[in-house]
Amino acid sequence: MRVPRVQLRWGAAAAAVILLQGVALATPHKVLLFSHGNSQQAANIILEILNTSPRLTVLSATAVVPLLRQADLADDSVRKASDLHEQGRQALLALDHDRAHRLLEEARQLLEHSSAWLYEPELVAQVHLLRGVVAVRAARPDLARQAFIAAHHMDPALELDAHYSPQVRSAFEQTVASAPPAPAPSAKQLARIASVVPHTNFALVITVDEIHGQPTLLKALTFEKRQKAYVEVDSEQIPSASGASGGLVQSAQALGQRLKRQLESRLLGPASRPFLAATLPTSRAIARLPYSTPVYVRTKPWYKRWYVWTTVGVVAAAAAVAIALTARDDVVDLSVSWER
Repeated sequence: MRVPRVQLRWGAAAAAVILLQGVALATPHKVLLFSHGNSQQAANIILEILNTSPRLTVLSATAVVPLLRQADLADDSVRKASDLHEQGRQALLALDHDRAHRLLEEARQLLEHSSAWLYEPELVAQVHLLRGVVAVRAARPDLARQAFIAAHHMDPALELDAHYSPQVRSAFEQTVASAPPAPAPSAKQLARIASVVPHTNFALVITVDEIHGQPTLLKALTFEKRQKAYVEVDSEQIPSASGASGGLVQSAQALGQRLKRQLESRLLGPASRPFLAATLPTSRAIARLPYSTPVYVRTKPWYKRWYVWTTVGVVAAAAAVAIALTARDDVVDLSVSWER
């Protein structure tokens, strides 16, 4: 029996492609889930739906906190910020408001370049709180309000006791009463997390919009690591007729199923990477604060994507080899003969 050599070579190549596709489909992709605030119920529902996919593995926030701590330890930013916070407190007690402002501002900048907002929210809240106290004493109400809002977002349970002056307590309470919902994390914060956690290229941010304490809209913002910006938004209207809890459950189920299909479809691409998902506190207007404004980036057309032309080149090369081999008369003789 004679089998053309070309058939053998193409058969081996086809088998290799099928094997690689099988390995890619069998490999689960990691999804890291951060839960915060009022979106916890929706996050749990979406988590259960994503876990039904054999291609997705969902991890808790505790899985990445050690990595983030280790990254921050490298530049010692959190410890330095803690020391500056204490120095700023001492300067405030000494009524040296200018020095206290400088020290606390330096501490704020260090914390902004870290991931302490995930594992040390109390420290971040205290730095912002003291910044607000200094601003009240320096008669800078706008700065005080900004600092008090940031402190409240980091630690919603934060309250001022009798150690603070009535003026400071009043300013803080009025600010908290009229504070907007916590914004989505900035692109810089998500980019840092994605750079620290290995094998991540995307982030999925879940938020719940509320009006008068009632959830109205469930949102999913997709963050592109390479472009360092939000590039896509998916949302689900929460039906008010079903009640606050029932409507949120229905919307979370619908959005979760859609996200599962989108993630699985996107992971089929040759340039796909695991996803990083985050759930955040209630946010009525994500674009309210400048640093958290989502940036919607127009994706490249198909003919400008590198993997399209790479695929074309591979196919063309394979076709050329096939034509060359087909033109040859070489065969493989698989006949069996017996000799006496």
